[in-house]
Amino acid sequence: MELLRGQKEPLARHAAGLEFEVECYHKAAMNIRYACFGLGSGGRLADNRYLVYDKQNSSPDGEICVTQGTFAQLFRFRVDLAKLPPSIERLAFTAASETQDGMRHMDKGFIRFLQGKSEVLKYSYEGKEFTSERSLVICEVYRKDGTWRLAAVGRGFRGGFRALAENYGGALIHDEPLPVVPPLAAGEAEIGRLSLPPGVVERMQGLLRQATGERQYLAPLYRSLFSCVNILPDSVRRPVRTVLVADASGSMYEIYENGRVQRAIDKLFPLATVLHESVSMDFWAFAAKSRQFDPVLMENARSYSFDVSGGYERWMSMLNYQYNNEAEAMRDIMMIYASSREPVLTLFLTDGHLSAEWQIEEILIKTSRFPVFWQFIGLHGAEYGILEQVSEIPGRFSANADFLKLNDIDDLTDTELYTRLLTAVARWNAEVDAKKLIRET
Repeated sequence: MELLRGQKEPLARHAAGLEFEVECYHKAAMNIRYACFGLGSGGRLADNRYLVYDKQNSSPDGEICVTQGTFAQLFRFRVDLAKLPPSIERLAFTAASETQDGMRHMDKGFIRFLQGKSEVLKYSYEGKEFTSERSLVICEVYRKDGTWRLAAVGRGFRGGFRALAENYGGALIHDEPLPVVPPLAAGEAEIGRLSLPPGVVERMQGLLRQATGERQYLAPLYRSLFSCVNILPDSVRRPVRTVLVADASGSMYEIYENGRVQRAIDKLFPLATVLHESVSMDFWAFAAKSRQFDPVLMENARSYSFDVSGGYERWMSMLNYQYNNEAEAMRDIMMIYASSREPVLTLFLTDGHLSAEWQIEEILIKTSRFPVFWQFIGLHGAEYGILEQVSEIPGRFSANADFLKLNDIDDLTDTELYTRLLTAVARWNAEVDAKKLIRET
């Protein structure tokens, strides 16, 4: 059976048993590195031994093994799903260019599932499907309701293999270590004529020290953040509280399920902890209704969307997932944060198809006298309507909104993402001062 991009199939419908080979092939004038990531809860690589690639060609008990085929462009994984421990819930088969050439320079490629000499499933793709992506999640095999299923993913990332590994929370075996940003000097760190406040320097150093063990995935994110902060010191010259507001309507179900919303939380939580000494990020979710949940903390960040308050499926049930009401969420946010004595950065995740654009515009105008900045982030969606022109809405007292359109949170590198968001924060800090948006006590 030839699969289409996005198609999902139960393995039992096509394969007899849980043992098979996965053959990966590409036709291209460049080297491509294939890997299989054995993922646990939240789509994270909890155990590095289940990252199987050319530098580590077998999982602990041989459940997954990789060998090169009869020629350089062919690789084969042997998989026995029955032997996998219960902690491994998903296998992601990936490809990454070893050079700066993107996947668009590939002629074609495919992945196929074999039992004996029989091909049971196949997914093909071509270079023209991609633009600047250097790596690709080809397909995933995952447990659902006690059975194994296969999904043809075909999703690209701009970064190479290292970025792909970091996306899943892993560290590479026998590769060069992640680049280390030298520790900032005690006291003020001079950046040209500008400087970082001593308290910010100490907080950043403390955050990096906490990024160990299960929190190791935060370390490269913090290093990227610190580099950006040194270039944009105005973004941290005063505390800014961060609030994440996430669409939890039914159209978002798949990107919650496949861990992409969790990945957004992974990336945005470090930003919140650098901007404010509370080392937390307030969290709201909305569908027809909106609600505030427990804050995102170091202790719960990694699996927040899957575990906190019952996880995203419970949120959707509580909030009436049948449609999305952005205006309701925005009004609730204003009730809580309008009187804040410090600037507030609201990161508003949505997949578009807005329910009442005129209400959103009206709220932005009315709230432009308060110290709340609306950073709308479009993920995996379309038809963003008024958000496409949100920075140009007339009649506002302050420039209190911006829109960042992405297909996936990893479309931008960590540095690109943080530079974009910190630039907005620096501008908002200047706007807060110029318009005197913080009410004096």
